[in-house]
Amino acid sequence: MGDYAVLTYAATFEGKPLAEIAPTAPVQLRGRNNAWVLMEEGALAPGFAAGVIGMKVNDERSISVDLRRSFR
Repeated sequence: MGDYAVLTYAATFEGKPLAEIAPTAPVQLRGRNNAWVLMEEGALAPGFAAGVIGMKVNDERSISVDLRRSFR
């Protein structure tokens, strides 16, 4: 935590791309390629940084976050 990670990620909701369901959602929530993300709790979405901890280059992982908390 406290470092940056370069990540490629895609956000989905019930199997559909978030960009399709919520086209006005901020681009950083819809998914990005090779994005520099600060690994601090809440920097992108609550629970996201914690879900990335321990990953290595080329690892893939599904991380579930509750985006409703991001918009309060």
